[in-house]
Amino acid sequence: MDAELIFRQGTPPDAEYTFKHALVQDAAYSTLLRGRRQQIHARIATTMESRFPEMVAAQPHLLAQHCSEAGLNDKAIGYRFKAGQHAVARSAMTEAVVQLEKGLNLLAMLPDDPNRRQQELDLLIVLGQAQMATRGQAAPEVTETFARARALAEQLNRSDHLIVVLHSQ
Repeated sequence: MDAELIFRQGTPPDAEYTFKHALVQDAAYSTLLRGRRQQIHARIATTMESRFPEMVAAQPHLLAQHCSEAGLNDKAIGYRFKAGQHAVARSAMTEAVVQLEKGLNLLAMLPDDPNRRQQELDLLIVLGQAQMATRGQAAPEVTETFARARALAEQLNRSDHLIVVLHSQ
């Protein structure tokens, strides 16, 4: 604070601290060892879940980011899905595509099992709807997304999801 690299708003313990510039924040962040950064992100995620459920409900993308940085991929995927759903509900389709694609990227790191395939199916259905809104119904990525969703729905014998996918196709 004396060097004016960070600023405080309010009084401790309720004070909020912000960096003077994003580059200063990046420099400070990069000095932390990877394990320590993961611990901090995990602690933030746990604190948000236990003490700020309204924030978790309103801003799942924040929790998704902290869970991702903490290496809590299962949780991060769930929060990316919720963030995508929230974005779709607000008609923020580009944001929805980003969140859902990040969820799919994390999902690719998990072992293939029925639970993982179900999560992928859920992400793909919402992603396909967001892609249709941003790129158009005939876009190749929309066709690919729904083709993969259809294959998963058939493989998992999820006729309820299959109906949604076929309607979208």
